[in-house]
Amino acid sequence: MRFAVTIENETLDALAGRVYAFEGQPSQAAKRAAAKALTDANPFLRRIADVPPGTVVAVPEHEQARPSNETRDAEPMIGGLVVEQLRGAVALARRALSDDVDAEVGGTQESIKLLRSSEVRQLRRESPWLKEEIPNITEAATSRVEDARQLQRYQKQAFAQLDRDLEELLKAFGAG
Repeated sequence: MRFAVTIENETLDALAGRVYAFEGQPSQAAKRAAAKALTDANPFLRRIADVPPGTVVAVPEHEQARPSNETRDAEPMIGGLVVEQLRGAVALARRALSDDVDAEVGGTQESIKLLRSSEVRQLRRESPWLKEEIPNITEAATSRVEDARQLQRYQKQAFAQLDRDLEELLKAFGAG
């Protein structure tokens, strides 16, 4: 049996037409039989609109067609998918963490800018409590920015190491 991967907004008929190579122009009955073979092997395809792109589907033998070049043998395909899933997960984690830390730095810098504004300076003159607390708040915010920047440096080093470790793991399994 061979395997294929679904693509975005693909209908069952389009999938069957993509994963099977028919001799000449296929009849409607042959197309329906190909679609049925796919849904028999992959029942979740009966609701193909709910199937996310990139889902692996089994492409069973079909007497009226052969598997197309869109299909792959299981072992190399599954290995390749695992490799790409690992790389994708690392990239997603890197981006999510980076975005969160960048947002923290940006938001805290805006707070510091506000704390140092002429409006807040005026309020400090009018309020003894603010006069006492604003320097402490500003110092805490400045410290948060430094902590976030240190986290950015550590994150960069950690992901560089993770990339190296992932490549070594993939080499050990003959992928990469």
